[in-house]
Amino acid sequence: LPPATASWLSGHPGVPVYAIGAPAAAALPSATPVVGADRYATSVAVAQRFFTAPQVAGLADGLAFPDALAGAVDMGRAGGPLLLVAPTLLPDSVHTYLAGTPSVSSLTVYGGTSAISDLVVTAASP
Repeated sequence: LPPATASWLSGHPGVPVYAIGAPAAAALPSATPVVGADRYATSVAVAQRFFTAPQVAGLADGLAFPDALAGAVDMGRAGGPLLLVAPTLLPDSVHTYLAGTPSVSSLTVYGGTSAISDLVVTAASP
């Protein structure tokens, strides 16, 4: 844990601290872990933990970070989760989440079809 982060956390006792992903959970065992079996399932775990009935969700390539980085900010502002997908495959964990979350009525795709295939977008669409 970087010293500046550790200092901030120790100066703010009682603030909920979450570790997103296995490396973060290992680095800060005192945090509440939000971890999935892989990066795709971790994005679903984040969605389930922090978004109870989102109306919108975002999709970003889970293999390259730039679209996800920008998409996370946009989705945070929109009040929906950002879900990671493979460029040519909708992971089962993401499909199951979307199928079980009827409140999601629209998707935003970050990176367009050059990053995520039409097949994935179609399979994910509500």
